[in-house]
Amino acid sequence: RNEKLIQIILFIGIVPSFLAVVTPELHHGYPQFRFWQFFIHHLVLSWACLLLVITSKLKITFMKTIESYIYLLIYAGITGFIINPLLNANFLFLARTPSANTPLNLLGNGFWYYFNLCLVGLLVFIAIYGVYMLTFQVKKGRK
Repeated sequence: RNEKLIQIILFIGIVPSFLAVVTPELHHGYPQFRFWQFFIHHLVLSWACLLLVITSKLKITFMKTIESYIYLLIYAGITGFIINPLLNANFLFLARTPSANTPLNLLGNGFWYYFNLCLVGLLVFIAIYGVYMLTFQVKKGRK
């Protein structure tokens, strides 16, 4: 019940997993095990994050939202500058845009891709905070 971890998971765990399900980059087709593993894994991640937030008494503030965004930038920096080059990987799509046609392809190339990716991330974090506040206000009003 680490509140800091639940706070970070609220922002970093829900949206990327959900977006992966909506715009998957799959190398295996329908009947293959990896196909099922991909979808089940990402759906369970999103639902587990929601469950943690719903069952905790955590209060999210705007400053905690910005703090979580900074943690995401640190995580992305480590992934993009260290892990991806070491493993010749494309985790978080930081090395290049996905080979599949996804909304990430609309973010541009080079510097603009990273700038727009950070901007979209910030807007998504603020949107999650807004949904949380609306839900909190409705829940508070029912008491």
